Amino acid sequence: MKKFRVILTILTILSLLGIWGQSCIHRDLSEEESNVVKEIIEEVVQVVTGEQEFHIPLAFVRKAAHFTEYAILGLELTGLTVLYTDVLKREKIKLISLFLAPAFFSLISAMIDESIQHFSGRYCSIFDVWLDFSGAVFSILILSFILIKRHNKKINNDVTKKIKKTNKASR
Repeated sequence: MKKFRVILTILTILSLLGIWGQSCIHRDLSEEESNVVKEIIEEVVQVVTGEQEFHIPLAFVRKAAHFTEYAILGLELTGLTVLYTDVLKREKIKLISLFLAPAFFSLISAMIDESIQHFSGRYCSIFDVWLDFSGAVFSILILSFILIKRHNKKINNDVTKKIKKTNKASR
């Protein structure tokens, strides 16, 4: 478990450096990279669907990147919350205990991200902060619900086993 903690911590740091590094890139180079991704997506969709012409707006690609990179960060931060706290050792898990820390750090990261863009001469937007935060919240909630459901199922199974064991002993 300790090894997994270290690996996930390193991955999370690398994700943050990647996100913030992208914000340091000059706007022309950033747009070029987005165009390359846009063309790849269009080619893949054309091959998969067999359509000759498929076009996706560049703005959609850029906004989807915001959402996706923060969704990944949200998963990583939720994983770190589980690994560095005793949240799964409690009998009853509250959603807030899994949600609060990752959501807070995601929001701060998004604010730092847009601030970096501002100081590197690129357009920064409060809309992008909320989009980033939405991506993180989306993945944090999904992973939290999965973890809570699995945990509750395990607790219920343990309680059922204890009841059966008690019933057998009393016979």
